[in-house]
Amino acid sequence: MTYLVSGNVQSGIWMYSGLGATSFSPAPIAVPTGFAEFPAEFMPPAPRTAVEKSVNIVRWTKMPKGGHFAAWEQPELFAQEVGEFFREFH
Repeated sequence: MTYLVSGNVQSGIWMYSGLGATSFSPAPIAVPTGFAEFPAEFMPPAPRTAVEKSVNIVRWTKMPKGGHFAAWEQPELFAQEVGEFFREFH
């Protein structure tokens, strides 16, 4: 509703219009990357094997609960996962 009443609805829907409009080929990401897969996300992630072709995935965790606003919905789980990711580099 905030987007609608403020006249900024475009910023809330840009990803939907761009999903199939053009092919997207991201530049490879070499930095170690972690991904937390929350089960209630409204848009499921690409398969890990597909992501690993262009992203240096070093940690991929299937979380037990949470969704799109994971840090707000499950702050303890989110913080624990971020901490575990960075602990691997300490």
